[in-house]
Amino acid sequence: MKTVLTILPALPVGGAENMVYELIKNYDVRRFKAIVLCYGEKTNSYLEKQIENICRVVYVGLKGKLTVASFGRVFREIRKIKPDILHAHMGGAAFAILWSLFNPVRVVITVHTTPQNAFSPRIERLIRFGIKKKKIRLVTVSKENYKKAKEYYRVKNNLYEINNGIDIDGYYKSEHDKFTFINVARQDANKNQRAIIECFEKIVKKHPNTKLFLIGDGPLHSELVELVSTLKLESYVEMPGMIDRTKEFYAQADVYVQASHREALPLSVLEAMAARLPIIGTDVGGMNDLISNNGYLIEDNKESLLSAMSQMLYNSKIEMEQMGLNSRKKVLSYTSSQMADRYMEIYDSL
Repeated sequence: MKTVLTILPALPVGGAENMVYELIKNYDVRRFKAIVLCYGEKTNSYLEKQIENICRVVYVGLKGKLTVASFGRVFREIRKIKPDILHAHMGGAAFAILWSLFNPVRVVITVHTTPQNAFSPRIERLIRFGIKKKKIRLVTVSKENYKKAKEYYRVKNNLYEINNGIDIDGYYKSEHDKFTFINVARQDANKNQRAIIECFEKIVKKHPNTKLFLIGDGPLHSELVELVSTLKLESYVEMPGMIDRTKEFYAQADVYVQASHREALPLSVLEAMAARLPIIGTDVGGMNDLISNNGYLIEDNKESLLSAMSQMLYNSKIEMEQMGLNSRKKVLSYTSSQMADRYMEIYDSL
């Protein structure tokens, strides 16, 4: 049995962290033992608790800027674990690559967004060095980002495309009396919930029997709550923060909206597809892999977003149901078990 040590900053609720959970819960436990190392502090998120229920999680508790001493603390933990494979995400790549240079262990690094935005310049330099030394395998999560990574890192071998995956079971529909849009994402400048709110405000004026769910938290949460108040939308918009009951909200929604400026392959869109929702999404990253006959792939601007949201209100019930069914059919190719099988193939090849 091989020990796979996953290294990442922490376990708040987020796309990369959810992907880690979906991956390790689908390991073949006869072949691979999962251990997770968070070099940051505990977040006490529900996702953290879920991962603790399926494998050992080590918390180093680093704060602030990383120093030489920080690396020493992390390396002591890695030495105790004695992993066969290091699987790094985000800032975890720095620790994994440096450890591999002096120890007989191979490294898998998942690139969760466009390569230009995935890592700091220092980590980028380490990745390029690791590629040169043939110490690492890079994994991108969409076709578009695979092409970009191949060009950006100038790599011919040891680069893979593995789609993110989810558990597609357990989604359902609930009766509701208002046409409802939903977005589930970290609330920051990239995810662009401000544009969704501003477009929704225009829609409400013409269609008062509408609603918007904005599920999530992040650096702009308070600012977005204030915007909703300023636009007098409190009775139309629900912002419950980060919750573990997202299926309840998907069940009461009619359309999923993603207005991001950049993406890889967002798990929340896959979840919405599993819930049989039509999708509106900007044409960035891997979104064009997910949206075709199941919604509207739009340009990254408010005019296109408003037009697509408005059009959904005028579609017939049959058209909406068909788009929802197409979403469900498409997401069958994006399951967490399929994702895990692909990663385990890479582990075996090491």
